[in-house]
This record gives sequence, structure tokens and C-alpha cells, in this order.
Amino acid sequence: MKKIIVLILVFALSGNLIVRAQSRFPIKTTSVWRINYEFPRYEWTTHASGDEEYKYFIGGDTIISGKNYFKLLKSGVLYLETPFIIRNKYIGAIRDSENKFYFVANKSDAETLLYDFDAGVGGYIADKDFALRQISTIEVLPSGRKKYMFDFITVHCGSANTVIEGIGWLGGLLEGNSCSGHPGVRGSYLVCYSEDGTAKFESDIALMYDLSCTDPITSLSSILKQDLKFSLSSSVLKVYSSNNSAPIEFVEIYNVLGNKVLEEKVNSLQEYITNIAFLERGLYLLKVSGNGQNNVFKFIINK
Repeated sequence: MKKIIVLILVFALSGNLIVRAQSRFPIKTTSVWRINYEFPRYEWTTHASGDEEYKYFIGGDTIISGKNYFKLLKSGVLYLETPFIIRNKYIGAIRDSENKFYFVANKSDAETLLYDFDAGVGGYIADKDFALRQISTIEVLPSGRKKYMFDFITVHCGSANTVIEGIGWLGGLLEGNSCSGHPGVRGSYLVCYSEDGTAKFESDIALMYDLSCTDPITSLSSILKQDLKFSLSSSVLKVYSSNNSAPIEFVEIYNVLGNKVLEEKVNSLQEYITNIAFLERGLYLLKVSGNGQNNVFKFIINK
């Protein structure tokens, strides 16, 4: 009888260990983090040099120092004078255990604690430079994931000062609290996170870039085919097709917080002109739709 009790106790303890090792929202083989890395500029442009549109995704298993990891890969576009395509680049290895994410960078075998999703109010989560940020409030989303928010001061970050349980900073999985919205400040945004091809979280920034988890990363051919041009004279905004072939059907303008300040349906014109004297000083994003395609441009109003 004593032996049976001992065996039951051993199995019970083993079961508890297994349960504790399972994260509430673990990384999956189908996990994808889609990110935009932007650099606001003064001139009209679709993308400034150095901008990136990319995704992190899982590319198989690996073992480091006796521990099981997922390979973290990156694919996307780096906008230079000639756009550069990045395909399946190995970034490092990532694993989750007991509600924590661990990361080993490429060409390294040193493991760092990337996220501690068990941290409470007053606790800390590291930023991209491994600086500890103190958690001010925690909410629970309808999905059951915790939403961690921070009080430290940054420039026009808005919702980027947020970590989502099992996903990471809204600035990006490895990018930390990087954010933009102020001239000369580079920043990144997590557009969405998906599993099994289904979006599990979509950021407000996706509205401004018309991106979703299911969209493919922009191809080089579509980048080179962009032919819409812009000009801004005084308070008059002009959008036109350089070869008079691309129709302009729908125009929207968003401010840096993601609020829509203008929305207008256009009857398939090759040229669109509007007065934007009502806009206050600041950075804006203009989305122009036509012929089934969307183009997003940045501009700044100085008054």
C-alpha cells in the first residue's frame, strides 16, 4: 500500500511540473509577428530610405545548450534606393517556458530573458536595450491575454508603450518600445500577430498602412510599379498618376494617433486636389486607393 501511495505522489508531482512548464500563450510553429519599421520624412514619399516592412516567423526547431528552441526567421523588404528583399534570414532562437520568453541571438549561445509575462503591477519587463521598464497597469483582453502598460515618457508613442502577453511589445517582438511619429525619430510597430494563419491580435497602426496578417509582404515588382505622385503647395494637396493610367478612387488622411481626419470617395480620377488648411501642425498619413491597390504616403504640416 505504501508503494502505491509513493507512485501516485510521484506521478502527481510530475504532472504539476508539466503544467507549470506550459505557458498560457505559448509560441507555436505557425506564429508570425508582422512589423513595420518607419522613418518620418518631410518630402513626399511612399517609403524613406531605411524603412522596412517585414515579418518574424518560426522556421523549425533547434537545440542550444541542451534546450529546445524555435528558429526565428525574418522575411521582408528594406527600402533603399533599390528595394532590397530579405528572405528567411535567421535572427536567433526563441523558446517559451512557464509564461516567459527566452532568446538566443544569431552567432551567440547566451540566453537572455526576453519577456516575463508573470510580472505584476510594479514589476518589470525589459525594453529592446534590456532596460527594465516598470509596469503601471495591467488589463485583461477579451482573448484572455494580459495587456501591460507603462508610464515612462516617450515621443508620440501612444499604444506602443504596451506589451501583450504571449506576443510582446507593440513596437515589435525584438524591437521593444521603439516608436515613431516625430520627425527624425525612427520607430517600429507591430502590425499584427497570427497563429495558424489567423490573426490573434491586430494593432491600430494596421489601419494607416492597410496591412493585415493575411496580406503577403510587398513584392519587389509591386514596389517598382508604384506611380502615384504628390505635391503640397500652401494648403492645397494634389495627388496624380504619373502615367495617367492609375485611377484614384478613395482618399483618406490619418493623424499620428491613427484618427481619420479626412475621408472622400473619388470617381476614378487620374488627379485629385483638395484643400487641407483645416489640418493642424503635425505628421499625417495619406492612403490613396484605386484599381484594387492601396498606397500610403507620409507628409508634415508646418504652420
